[in-house]
Amino acid sequence: MDQFNTLIAVSTIVPIVITIVVVVLVLGVFRRVFKGISQNNVLLTSGEPAQATVLKLWDTGVMLNNNPQVGLLLEVRPQNRPTYQVQIQSFISLLKVSQVQTGAVVAVKVDPTDPTKVALDLA
Repeated sequence: MDQFNTLIAVSTIVPIVITIVVVVLVLGVFRRVFKGISQNNVLLTSGEPAQATVLKLWDTGVMLNNNPQVGLLLEVRPQNRPTYQVQIQSFISLLKVSQVQTGAVVAVKVDPTDPTKVALDLA
């Protein structure tokens, strides 16, 4: 009878632990995605405008609301600083994917305190 009670306790605890682990992982992914979107929105309102050329474009395999997240290697040309390259990830509306192709010149916003933080300005 003691082994039976132990078996019941284990069979009850294991699914609960698995559920907790899955929930924590999912919340971590959502937190990371929405934190990036929030930082991007802040940068779009307060960043310095610049132009950038898309040097490389790739699919990250992530979708949000049927919009793909892409990786971009950009050559950024700020107004009063030297040109530099930066790699970013950004969600792009399917309606605007044609604007962001290799060789395209796009508007961006650059964080004045950290030039590695760049957001596409596809408004």
